Amino acid sequence: MRLPPETVPALLAAAVHRTPEAPALRAPARDGGGATSWSELGELVRHVALGLIADGLEPGDRVVVTGADGLAWRVADLAVLAAGGVSVTRAAPASADRPGGGRGRVAGVAGRSAGPARELDAGDRPAGVAALAALRERGRALDGAEPDRFERSWRAVDPDADAAVVPVSDDGELVFSHRALVWAVRSLAQVAGVGPGSRVLATVPPTRAVGRTTTHLLALLNGGTAWLTAEVTADDVAAFGPHVVVGDRALWEDVARRVAGHDPGRVRRMLLERHRRSLPVASDDLGPAGRLERRAVTRWLVPAVAADAGLAGAVAVSLEPLPEPLLRALAGHGVLVRLAHADERAAAILAIQPESGIGAGTAGPPAPGVSVRVDGDGVAVRAGSVARGVADDRGWFALPGAGLEGGRLVVAGGAPAP
Repeated sequence: MRLPPETVPALLAAAVHRTPEAPALRAPARDGGGATSWSELGELVRHVALGLIADGLEPGDRVVVTGADGLAWRVADLAVLAAGGVSVTRAAPASADRPGGGRGRVAGVAGRSAGPARELDAGDRPAGVAALAALRERGRALDGAEPDRFERSWRAVDPDADAAVVPVSDDGELVFSHRALVWAVRSLAQVAGVGPGSRVLATVPPTRAVGRTTTHLLALLNGGTAWLTAEVTADDVAAFGPHVVVGDRALWEDVARRVAGHDPGRVRRMLLERHRRSLPVASDDLGPAGRLERRAVTRWLVPAVAADAGLAGAVAVSLEPLPEPLLRALAGHGVLVRLAHADERAAAILAIQPESGIGAGTAGPPAPGVSVRVDGDGVAVRAGSVARGVADDRGWFALPGAGLEGGRLVVAGGAPAP
C-alpha cells in the first residue's frame, strides 16, 4: 500500500489496511465494554470526514473538537485531520446553548486567518450525538456520489501542514504539524516497543499535547489497541493487560495499593496448584520443612502478583516524579516503573530511564532521536516534534531548570516542564 509519508491520516489508513478486524479501541465494562475494530474505526472516520467536507470544511480550516475523551471524540479528531483540517483541542464540552455539527463559532480561538474556528461537538449528550450522526449521514451521501473523495482528501494532506492546536493559556497555543506528531509517535513507539497488536493504556488527557501523542495516537498510528476511558484505575490495568502503560502518579499509587493488597497465601496456593508437577511438594504446606519449596514458590510469587495486576512484562512509564518508597514498593511486586520527562512543547517524551537504572531523581538518557546540549545558557533540547515557533533556527529549545548528570536529564524538582 503506497502512502504519502509523515501524516496522521496516512498512518491511520495503513493500520486499517493492515489489520482490519483487529481491535483498535477497547472500553472497560463500566463504559459498556466491547471493542471497535480497525475497519469500524476507519469507516467512522471516513464518513465524518466526508461529512465535514460536504459541510464546507477547507484544507487548513480550524475545528474545535469538544466533548470528553471517548470514541466520538477520537473519531472526530481523526476525521478533521483526514479532511485536511486542523484539530483544536479544548477540555470543556460545548455549552448547552451552542449548536454542534461543525457550524458553531468559538470566541478566543484564532482560525486560519486570525478568525474564529468551527466547532464540532463530539460529546455524549444528545446534541453532540445528533450532530455527529448528521455529519455521518452527509458523509455517506458524498461517499456514494464520489467514492474516491475520501482517499483524495487525506492523500493531499501536506506533512508540514498544521495538524493540531493545543491552547496553553487564554491567548497562547502550541501548533503541531503532521510531521511533528508522527515523529513524536514513532519516537514513543521505539521507546516502548509499540507495534501492531500492542495494547496501550495511558492516563494523560488527549486535550494536552503529550496526551495527544501518548493516549490518543501512540496505539492508533502503530496498529495497536488503545484503552478507551477518561478515568484510568488499577482495575483497568488488570482488565486490559497492556503491553505499555504511561501513567501519572495517581495511577501508580493505585497500582501499588492493589499489589500490596494481595493475599500471599492465596497467591502461593494458586502457584503451587499451577506448578505442582515442577515443585517438590503438591500442597500449600510451607512450614519449616518446606524451606526449599518456599524459595521455589517465591521465584514465582513476584511475577504472579505483577501478572495479576496486568503488568507482567509491561513497559511501565511515569510522566510525573515518583518518590523512592513508591518505586521500591512497586518494584518489590515486580512492577518496574521508568521515570520519563515529557514536554508539552514537543508533545513527546524527551528522556526516559533504562530498565537497568530505575530510581527517583533523574529522567534517564535522551529518547531516540532527541539531542541534549549543555552550554553556558543551560540545557537545550532538539527533537523532531517541536511545536511551531518554539525552537530556534537550528531546532533547539531551552529546558529551564534542567541539567545533565552522567548522561541523564535532571529536571528541577523532577517535574515535567509546563
